[in-house]
Amino acid sequence: MKKIIVLLLGIVLVVNLNAQNWRHYYYVDEFGDKTNRDFLQYDYKDGSFNNSATTNSECGLYLEITKEYVNFKLYEYLEEPSVGKQIGDCTYELFMKIEKNNELMGGIKSYKLYTTNRSLIIYDDNDDYGDYESFINILKKSVNPIKCYILIENNEYNSLNSKYNFVINPIGFTKAYEKL
Repeated sequence: MKKIIVLLLGIVLVVNLNAQNWRHYYYVDEFGDKTNRDFLQYDYKDGSFNNSATTNSECGLYLEITKEYVNFKLYEYLEEPSVGKQIGDCTYELFMKIEKNNELMGGIKSYKLYTTNRSLIIYDDNDDYGDYESFINILKKSVNPIKCYILIENNEYNSLNSKYNFVINPIGFTKAYEKL
């Protein structure tokens, strides 16, 4: 009986820790006071990246989600945001490996990303930008961690392409998103 209780407590603890992957915050104004604009934050520090200078080097991901956009910041060597300083004309694309379940078909989903201020963005705008609602629905319906990578292709210098690998854990996302 004691083993069952310890096992159940362990499962509850793991579920609670996973739910904490998604943190809810409010932006502040120029005086440091909380505004009514809020966002979700997800951090992942076990990623890797490859480019012409390195292979499988450490990479972190900071993911910020609002009701208008999804913001990806990539941290090469777990240092300052690195994307946005590429040389030349680049294209940015997110690839997600979706596992099949009762709600999702599974397969590979890709999104065109836009760069601004060392960030990569999916906007809530179906005309010219990425598909925000599709991305959010994948996070809501996924039950397992989602393997992802962002490919940055330099259209002028092929040798300057970069690939960033990371995982997004959707556990706790739906509950956190409801707070936005």
